[in-house]
Amino acid sequence: MVHERLVFTTREKAVNKTAIANWKKQGQVMAAVYGKSLAKTLDVLVNIRQIGAHALHKGSVFPATIDNTEYRLTIEEIQRDLRTSAVTHISFHAAKTDETVCLDVMLKIDGHAVGEKAGGVTLLICDSVSVEGKLDAVPEYISINVENLELNGKITLADVKIPAGLKLKEKSLDKAVVVCHPARAYTAPVEAAPMVTVTPAAQTTT
Repeated sequence: MVHERLVFTTREKAVNKTAIANWKKQGQVMAAVYGKSLAKTLDVLVNIRQIGAHALHKGSVFPATIDNTEYRLTIEEIQRDLRTSAVTHISFHAAKTDETVCLDVMLKIDGHAVGEKAGGVTLLICDSVSVEGKLDAVPEYISINVENLELNGKITLADVKIPAGLKLKEKSLDKAVVVCHPARAYTAPVEAAPMVTVTPAAQTTT
């Protein structure tokens, strides 16, 4: 899926805290755009509100015009503040629509595993896979149907259906991407009541 056209402004590579604070108030985030078709890496600002929460993830694709040439910008990396989780920097990979690229595509679970009826929990333990192909053939997500996944079962990369026109670029196809494990019930530890020491009342002399 290709999202709305991305508009950005150029910026200086070296910035100070005051500039960053002002950009943050305007919803602007520092970003970098790179690619073999570009003469150099571009240091830019993008409006985080323009991207939207639904598209703010690795693998999202946006059309953009750079130096009068049409490109597709794919999110390669999102850096966040460790304390607040706010986005601090986004790296985009720029490619022409007919260019062969190698990208990480997000995975998502489709359906409910049959093992869940036996008390299992379905877990996605690999969030993305690397694929190679024409940019127009790269999807935003690759869905993994888990309806036949039994309790204690797993789905490996070899089981994932890769869209036509793409080639999986992973070293091992035996790597598990989805598992169905038994749910474990945890009982919160009960804290012992604090010990109370009773001091005998002092006797009153008459």
